[in-house]
Amino acid sequence: MVRGTALDTDPVRQVLSCPAVRAAIDRCDENNCANEACVQRFLRHFEGDVQAASKSLADTLEWRRKTRPHEIVCRDCRRDPHSHALRVVGIDNFERPVIVTDFSQAMHRFDGETAMQHLTRSIEDAIAIQTARQNRGASLLKAEQSMWLAD
Repeated sequence: MVRGTALDTDPVRQVLSCPAVRAAIDRCDENNCANEACVQRFLRHFEGDVQAASKSLADTLEWRRKTRPHEIVCRDCRRDPHSHALRVVGIDNFERPVIVTDFSQAMHRFDGETAMQHLTRSIEDAIAIQTARQNRGASLLKAEQSMWLAD
C-alpha cells in the first residue's frame, strides 16, 4: 500500500490526501482544522463515501476560512448580553455541553443576521468546551455531541 495515494485503503488518509482538502488545510489558520476525528465525522456522515466527504470537508474549511466562526461576535449581544436566549450553560452527566434556549426570553429574535451570528458563536463555544475538556482528559468521550434544550 502506498500512503497518501488512491491505492491507500485508509479512508481518512484518502480524504486528507485529496488535493482540494490539502489546499483548504494549507489556507486554514485554525489549529486542528481537519484532524482525524473531524475527517471521521465527515466520513460517517457520508457513509464512507471518500469523494463526498472530501468535497464537503474542503467546502467547510473554505467557509471557516472566510467566515471565521470562532471570531464572530453577535452585534446585538455587544449592546445587550441578554439579546438572545441561547446559551451554553454547563455540562450534563454525559460530559456534553448543554445549550439552552427559551425563545420567550429573547429580546432580539427577529433579526436573522444577528440570530445566525449568535447561533454560530454559541455552537463554536460548545465545540471549544468539548475540545478543551477532551484535551485535558476531563472527558472520556469524543468531542462530538452537545445537549440542546429548547423551551
